[in-house]
Amino acid sequence: MDVFDKYNFHDSLIQHIEYFSSKKKLIIDIELCNWCQSFYTEGEPEIKKGKLIFLDVSFFKFIPSTVKINDNEILEIHKKKIIL
Repeated sequence: MDVFDKYNFHDSLIQHIEYFSSKKKLIIDIELCNWCQSFYTEGEPEIKKGKLIFLDVSFFKFIPSTVKINDNEILEIHKKKIIL
């Protein structure tokens, strides 16, 4: 199970994305819609701030490259695992 199987990211907000190509590291600052999670219980905060940290990321690119992070963008992620 990976992070995309465990969490529902629908309507969550991305605050910042940073890719460190030399370290193969991707960090995404996010405001997660906690109330959308299957494990949410009433009384918990509806929104939680956090960081998604991905290691061994060999390639990262915005398409189009002019995309700006704001509340109106939808992030689509494609992940590929290369086995040698």
